[in-house]
Amino acid sequence: MNRYHYKAFISYSHQDEPHAAWLHQALESYRVPRRLAGLKSQHGVVPGKLTPVFRDRDELSSATDLSEKITTALDESESLIVICSPASAQSPWVNEEIRLFKTFGRAERIFCIIVDGDPQSDEPGKACFPPALLENEGGLKHEPLAADLRKWADGKSLAKLKLVAGILGIRLDELRRRDLQRKRKIQAVAGFAITAVIALALFAFQARLSELKAKDAQLRNRENAETMLTQFIAATENLEQTADLQTRKAFNDVASNFLQKLDPDDLTLESKRSLGKILQKQGEISYGEGHNQIAFDLFVESKEILASIYRESPGDQQAIFDLSQVEFYIGQLHYYRGRYEEAYNSFSAYRDASEKLITIDPDNADWVMEMAFALSNLGYIEKHKNPPDLQNALKFYQDALQYSERAILLDETWRSELANFHADLADTSIEVCDLSAALSSRVQAAQLAERYYMADPANNNLKRVHALALSGLAIVQRLTGAIEPALFSLQKSVELLNQLYLEDRTHLLNRWHLLTKSSRVAYLLSFNGQMDAAWDWYLQTEDMGQQLIEDDKDISQSHIRQYSIFLIRFSEMAFRRGVKQKAKDHLDEATGLLQSILTTHPQDYDAIELLGFADYYRWVQNDGEKPVGTAPPIPVTKAETEILQNCTEINLRARQAVMSGDLDRARQFTAQLYAKGYYEPEFMQFCVKFEVCGP
Repeated sequence: MNRYHYKAFISYSHQDEPHAAWLHQALESYRVPRRLAGLKSQHGVVPGKLTPVFRDRDELSSATDLSEKITTALDESESLIVICSPASAQSPWVNEEIRLFKTFGRAERIFCIIVDGDPQSDEPGKACFPPALLENEGGLKHEPLAADLRKWADGKSLAKLKLVAGILGIRLDELRRRDLQRKRKIQAVAGFAITAVIALALFAFQARLSELKAKDAQLRNRENAETMLTQFIAATENLEQTADLQTRKAFNDVASNFLQKLDPDDLTLESKRSLGKILQKQGEISYGEGHNQIAFDLFVESKEILASIYRESPGDQQAIFDLSQVEFYIGQLHYYRGRYEEAYNSFSAYRDASEKLITIDPDNADWVMEMAFALSNLGYIEKHKNPPDLQNALKFYQDALQYSERAILLDETWRSELANFHADLADTSIEVCDLSAALSSRVQAAQLAERYYMADPANNNLKRVHALALSGLAIVQRLTGAIEPALFSLQKSVELLNQLYLEDRTHLLNRWHLLTKSSRVAYLLSFNGQMDAAWDWYLQTEDMGQQLIEDDKDISQSHIRQYSIFLIRFSEMAFRRGVKQKAKDHLDEATGLLQSILTTHPQDYDAIELLGFADYYRWVQNDGEKPVGTAPPIPVTKAETEILQNCTEINLRARQAVMSGDLDRARQFTAQLYAKGYYEPEFMQFCVKFEVCGP
């Protein structure tokens, strides 16, 4: 029998608390592959799980030596895991925990995981290994073996498996092979099991209907239909957090077959409600797959059913809520199609529904948070219409943040949403070129998103929020000229998004996120003295983008704009590298895509602005020859340097002034940007090249 109470003791500096929390949860939730559990290893019989793991959550700053609790826990731990970083390297408590564990004669059971710092350095603030780790029994110095969870090293997934292999005493390659087999099996079985269970349920249900057909058939049909629809809803909601789109689609395909057999006359009010919600869920899946028109039609059908319930019961809170959710999705799809007025109307209906809910039940946190979501969506439209109303957008986002904070006071479980509202406020602060406020909001958003993700790392929604919060922080860091921090934030974001992609390769929205963030990594590398690495990233991203364009059969205007930004940046990079034909081809492709948007939506402000940048790069690549006018003029009603608020627009105006030969005017624009703390790397390159850096 194993005499140790704990499988492992995690030693760490409290500055590395987020990493310790992640590792603790990752180890205790890990299930050893079934074919390995029970086998003999060099450390004994392989267990089925790694529990419990000890992690001290108390600060020791006021203590003079290790507490009795810590000493006892170390003695009762089979292994010691040291989280290595510059903070832990300088922590006397981490050092003492290592020394004490070695006195128990289990030095070979010490495992290391690097989260920050340089394993080759001895310099304080850079070195990551605590001194006690570097000493062997003879007092000689040696470098320990360590997993490294950073993206450019092992990454979290492999680093975790390295630790697990060491703790269990089995070969890493064997553990990785068995772990991969298990994941594939789980995914396959999940899709089969769900479909099989529902198919059997439908079979039994249909058999039961036939049996009871002659006996009160109408009533029975209604009761069974209501039961089945309710079960579909519950099962679908349970799958949302963890199942991939294909599994959810298989489930909903079975539901669709069932729905086609329903007679509307057999539906009670509750059955209609369930039917409307199932149509909404099917729309969400089609939306995730990129089938926007199919999704739109499903949402409209759902809205018609749910609206009929509301007309029958105008005071029914659930009916009001269900209708508001469909309005949100319809508004979202209108936005992606560039129909801003229609989107605004749908989001306004969403806001009005939320207001009705609050009037009925003002202390309901869910209804208060719905109002926050609705206001946030309205702010988004104000930002992107032509011309944008940035002050109105800022007001919507400020109000949304206030409502979200009020909801959290009523129910703390909503705290995980707070990061998104800070992010929205940050993005709008960028739009009005208030970079200080934007950075403050983005830092808060990133910290909040990381906290809630670390508390529930299996939740893919929280993982996505964390990834997008990091990429948003990287944007502000880039605009203020902090290239290294921006690159670090962005690479962490890409790591998380890549995990989501590997878990579900059919999810087009996640793939678009991965494409855009990966292209930003390449862009930053090119301005950080890493041109070869940047070029490799761009080539990989190019393949990713071409495949995505091919797979996304119903591409939205928003994604067309995102892809155009990638092409414009790739063109600029290719030109700097001397690959001029590729530079021209990508710029031409971006121009064609943006013009296709303006063909149907001539007032699309973002497309107009992007075409302006494309014109500038074409002018540079053509040695200063003016391009044929492709970008419609951005409307101006007063003196430009007095009213322009958007940093990106001021940046574009400076380039257009250079193109027209008015360098003094260009200097006025650059001075305006400098005064706002705007030091975006490519803008700085432009400024130096044409000698327009300020007055």
